[in-house]
Amino acid sequence: MTIGELIAPEGDDELFDCEEEALALKPVMTGDIFVGVTVPGEPDPVDVMVAGHPCTIRMGAVLAERVPCAGIVNHQSVPYHRWPTYDKNHFPLSDAAGVGANQCVALWDWLAAPAEELLRSLARFAPPLSILREASGHVLAEAELEYTWMLDLFGGELDSAEMRALIGDFDAFMRTDNRRALLREDRKRVTAQVAAEIARRLGNETD
Repeated sequence: MTIGELIAPEGDDELFDCEEEALALKPVMTGDIFVGVTVPGEPDPVDVMVAGHPCTIRMGAVLAERVPCAGIVNHQSVPYHRWPTYDKNHFPLSDAAGVGANQCVALWDWLAAPAEELLRSLARFAPPLSILREASGHVLAEAELEYTWMLDLFGGELDSAEMRALIGDFDAFMRTDNRRALLREDRKRVTAQVAAEIARRLGNETD
Protein backbone atom coordinates (compact mmCIF):
# COMPACT_ATOMS: atom_id res chain seq x y z
CA MET A 1 0.00 0.00 0.00
CA THR A 2 1.33 3.47 -0.88
CA ILE A 3 0.82 6.70 1.07
CA GLY A 4 -2.55 8.18 0.22
CA GLU A 5 -4.06 4.90 -0.96
CA LEU A 6 -7.50 4.23 0.47
CA ILE A 7 -8.59 0.87 1.89
CA ALA A 8 -11.97 -0.66 1.10
CA PRO A 9 -14.20 -1.52 4.10
CA GLU A 10 -14.62 -5.27 4.57
CA GLY A 11 -18.23 -4.98 5.66
CA ASP A 12 -21.00 -2.82 7.09
CA ASP A 13 -19.82 -3.29 10.68
CA GLU A 14 -16.63 -1.35 9.93
CA LEU A 15 -18.72 1.75 9.20
CA PHE A 16 -21.97 1.54 11.14
CA ASP A 17 -22.79 0.80 14.77
CA CYS A 18 -26.49 0.00 14.77
CA GLU A 19 -26.84 -1.40 18.29
CA GLU A 20 -29.88 0.06 20.04
CA GLU A 21 -27.85 1.34 23.01
CA ALA A 22 -25.37 3.08 20.69
CA LEU A 23 -28.13 4.79 18.74
CA ALA A 24 -29.76 6.07 21.92
CA LEU A 25 -26.82 7.05 24.10
CA LYS A 26 -23.71 7.77 22.02
CA PRO A 27 -22.97 11.48 21.55
CA VAL A 28 -23.54 12.83 18.04
CA MET A 29 -20.31 12.52 16.05
CA THR A 30 -18.89 13.02 12.56
CA GLY A 31 -20.24 10.34 10.22
CA ASP A 32 -23.61 9.93 11.99
CA ILE A 33 -26.61 9.68 9.65
CA PHE A 34 -29.95 11.36 10.31
CA VAL A 35 -33.14 10.99 8.27
CA GLY A 36 -36.00 13.44 7.74
CA VAL A 37 -34.18 16.50 9.10
CA THR A 38 -35.77 19.93 8.64
CA VAL A 39 -33.09 22.33 7.39
CA PRO A 40 -33.76 26.05 6.82
CA GLY A 41 -33.81 26.83 3.09
CA GLU A 42 -34.74 23.28 2.07
CA PRO A 43 -38.35 22.82 0.87
CA ASP A 44 -38.65 19.30 2.32
CA PRO A 45 -37.01 17.31 5.13
CA VAL A 46 -33.66 15.85 4.03
CA ASP A 47 -31.42 12.94 4.97
CA VAL A 48 -27.92 14.04 6.03
CA MET A 49 -24.57 12.83 7.32
CA VAL A 50 -22.73 14.91 9.92
CA ALA A 51 -19.65 16.09 8.01
CA GLY A 52 -18.01 18.70 10.23
CA HIS A 53 -14.77 17.95 12.09
CA PRO A 54 -15.48 16.65 15.64
CA CYS A 55 -13.90 19.78 17.13
CA THR A 56 -16.34 22.05 15.24
CA ILE A 57 -19.63 20.23 15.85
CA ARG A 58 -19.63 20.27 19.64
CA MET A 59 -18.58 22.35 22.62
CA GLY A 60 -17.83 19.73 25.23
CA ALA A 61 -21.00 17.74 25.80
CA VAL A 62 -23.14 20.35 24.00
CA LEU A 63 -23.82 20.08 20.27
CA ALA A 64 -23.15 23.21 18.23
CA GLU A 65 -26.28 25.21 17.37
CA ARG A 66 -25.68 24.67 13.63
CA VAL A 67 -24.05 21.38 12.66
CA PRO A 68 -22.21 21.12 9.30
CA CYS A 69 -23.73 18.22 7.34
CA ALA A 70 -23.71 16.86 3.81
CA GLY A 71 -26.88 15.87 1.99
CA ILE A 72 -27.73 12.31 0.98
CA VAL A 73 -28.91 11.80 -2.62
CA ASN A 74 -29.81 9.03 -5.03
CA HIS A 75 -26.80 7.42 -6.67
CA GLN A 76 -25.78 4.18 -8.30
CA SER A 77 -24.80 1.31 -6.02
CA VAL A 78 -21.04 1.12 -5.42
CA PRO A 79 -19.64 -2.09 -3.86
CA TYR A 80 -17.02 -1.71 -1.16
CA HIS A 81 -14.15 -3.02 -3.28
CA ARG A 82 -14.61 -0.05 -5.65
CA TRP A 83 -14.50 2.61 -2.93
CA PRO A 84 -10.71 3.30 -2.97
CA THR A 85 -10.77 4.42 -6.61
CA TYR A 86 -14.27 5.88 -6.79
CA ASP A 87 -15.19 9.56 -7.25
CA LYS A 88 -14.12 11.32 -4.04
CA ASN A 89 -17.07 13.72 -4.26
CA HIS A 90 -19.39 10.83 -3.44
CA PHE A 91 -19.48 8.76 -0.23
CA PRO A 92 -21.51 5.67 -1.20
CA LEU A 93 -23.85 4.18 1.38
CA SER A 94 -24.86 0.55 1.78
CA ASP A 95 -28.36 -0.56 2.71
CA ALA A 96 -27.13 -0.85 6.33
CA ALA A 97 -27.24 2.94 6.63
CA GLY A 98 -31.04 2.72 6.72
CA VAL A 99 -31.72 5.32 4.01
CA GLY A 100 -32.59 2.90 1.22
CA ALA A 101 -30.72 1.39 -1.71
CA ASN A 102 -28.60 3.36 -4.20
CA GLN A 103 -27.78 6.31 -1.96
CA CYS A 104 -24.64 8.34 -1.35
CA VAL A 105 -23.47 11.33 0.67
CA ALA A 106 -23.00 14.29 -1.67
CA LEU A 107 -19.79 15.77 -0.26
CA TRP A 108 -20.25 18.94 -2.31
CA ASP A 109 -23.73 19.63 -0.85
CA TRP A 110 -23.11 21.12 2.60
CA LEU A 111 -25.96 22.10 4.90
CA ALA A 112 -26.13 23.76 8.31
CA ALA A 113 -28.54 21.55 10.22
CA PRO A 114 -30.03 22.89 13.46
CA ALA A 115 -28.93 20.73 16.38
CA GLU A 116 -32.47 20.37 17.72
CA GLU A 117 -33.62 18.94 14.38
CA LEU A 118 -30.85 16.34 14.37
CA LEU A 119 -31.76 15.26 17.86
CA ARG A 120 -35.37 14.73 16.79
CA SER A 121 -34.27 12.20 14.17
CA LEU A 122 -35.07 8.61 15.12
CA ALA A 123 -32.67 6.86 12.73
CA ARG A 124 -29.09 7.70 13.61
CA PHE A 125 -26.12 5.44 12.84
CA ALA A 126 -22.80 6.01 14.60
CA PRO A 127 -19.56 4.97 12.86
CA PRO A 128 -16.77 3.39 14.90
CA LEU A 129 -14.89 6.16 16.69
CA SER A 130 -11.50 4.72 15.63
CA ILE A 131 -12.00 6.16 12.12
CA LEU A 132 -11.13 9.69 13.27
CA ARG A 133 -9.11 8.97 16.42
CA GLU A 134 -5.78 10.30 15.18
CA ALA A 135 -7.18 13.67 14.06
CA SER A 136 -9.25 14.46 17.14
CA GLY A 137 -8.42 11.97 19.87
CA HIS A 138 -9.32 14.16 22.85
CA VAL A 139 -12.79 15.00 21.48
CA LEU A 140 -13.49 11.37 20.66
CA ALA A 141 -12.15 10.25 24.04
CA GLU A 142 -14.65 12.57 25.74
CA ALA A 143 -17.45 11.20 23.55
CA GLU A 144 -16.52 7.66 24.63
CA LEU A 145 -16.47 8.72 28.28
CA GLU A 146 -19.88 10.38 27.93
CA TYR A 147 -21.25 7.19 26.36
CA THR A 148 -19.88 5.11 29.26
CA TRP A 149 -21.35 7.62 31.74
CA MET A 150 -24.80 7.40 30.18
CA LEU A 151 -24.66 3.64 29.67
CA ASP A 152 -23.78 3.01 33.32
CA LEU A 153 -25.90 5.66 35.03
CA PHE A 154 -29.00 6.24 32.89
CA GLY A 155 -32.04 4.01 33.14
CA GLY A 156 -35.00 6.26 32.42
CA GLU A 157 -36.96 7.52 29.43
CA LEU A 158 -35.10 8.78 26.36
CA ASP A 159 -35.16 12.56 25.80
CA SER A 160 -36.43 13.06 29.35
CA ALA A 161 -35.50 15.73 31.88
CA GLU A 162 -33.57 13.03 33.75
CA MET A 163 -31.51 12.22 30.66
CA ARG A 164 -30.73 15.89 29.95
CA ALA A 165 -29.77 16.43 33.59
CA LEU A 166 -27.36 13.50 33.51
CA ILE A 167 -25.71 14.86 30.35
CA GLY A 168 -25.41 18.20 32.13
CA ASP A 169 -23.81 16.48 35.12
CA PHE A 170 -21.19 14.95 32.83
CA ASP A 171 -20.46 18.31 31.24
CA ALA A 172 -20.05 19.90 34.67
CA PHE A 173 -17.78 17.09 35.82
CA MET A 174 -15.54 17.53 32.76
CA ARG A 175 -15.34 21.30 33.31
CA THR A 176 -14.32 20.83 36.94
CA ASP A 177 -10.55 20.78 37.54
CA ASN A 178 -10.03 21.45 33.82
CA ARG A 179 -10.55 17.76 32.97
CA ARG A 180 -11.62 18.54 29.41
CA ALA A 181 -8.29 20.17 28.60
CA LEU A 182 -6.40 17.49 30.52
CA LEU A 183 -7.75 14.86 28.10
CA ARG A 184 -5.22 16.08 25.53
CA GLU A 185 -2.27 15.13 27.74
CA ASP A 186 -3.38 12.57 30.32
CA ARG A 187 -6.30 10.55 29.02
CA LYS A 188 -5.76 7.67 31.44
CA ARG A 189 -6.03 9.97 34.44
CA VAL A 190 -9.29 11.55 33.30
CA THR A 191 -10.72 8.16 32.35
CA ALA A 192 -9.93 6.88 35.84
CA GLN A 193 -11.58 9.94 37.40
CA VAL A 194 -14.75 9.43 35.34
CA ALA A 195 -14.83 5.74 36.30
CA ALA A 196 -14.44 6.66 39.96
CA GLU A 197 -17.28 9.20 39.77
CA ILE A 198 -19.53 6.64 38.08
CA ALA A 199 -18.73 4.12 40.82
CA ARG A 200 -19.42 6.75 43.48
CA ARG A 201 -22.81 7.57 41.99
CA LEU A 202 -23.73 3.90 41.64
CA GLY A 203 -22.72 3.37 45.24
CA ASN A 204 -24.96 6.22 46.37
CA GLU A 205 -27.88 4.71 44.47
CA THR A 206 -27.55 1.40 46.35
CA ASP A 207 -27.06 2.94 49.81
